[in-house]
Amino acid sequence: MLYDMNRRITFWFVALLLSFTVDVHAVPTGSDLLLACSLARDNNFDSIQGQMCTWYVIPCNCNYDADIPQSCTPENMQVPELANIVIEGLTNNEALLNQTASKSAAIILAEQFPCNM
Repeated sequence: MLYDMNRRITFWFVALLLSFTVDVHAVPTGSDLLLACSLARDNNFDSIQGQMCTWYVIPCNCNYDADIPQSCTPENMQVPELANIVIEGLTNNEALLNQTASKSAAIILAEQFPCNM
């Protein structure tokens, strides 16, 4: 009986501890994107960071989130060009570093390539 009580206490203690230490909704931030794209640029986008950077700098325009603006990038733009724009935008706007990577990249690209031209 004492063994069962200790197991229950241990289980609930670990569950409580994990609830404070693990953010199951963690998503990359603009700061993470800046680091990934900077490292990717240095390695010709041939790395995990390159894959992450590519994922976020190619505009989706999927309309899945009203807070994420659309951009109308020219179709011939390559990932390194888009990454340089995003790196510069993140470097020059600290407020975007705390946004999600998706939102910060979309804001930068929408400012650079607005759709209402």
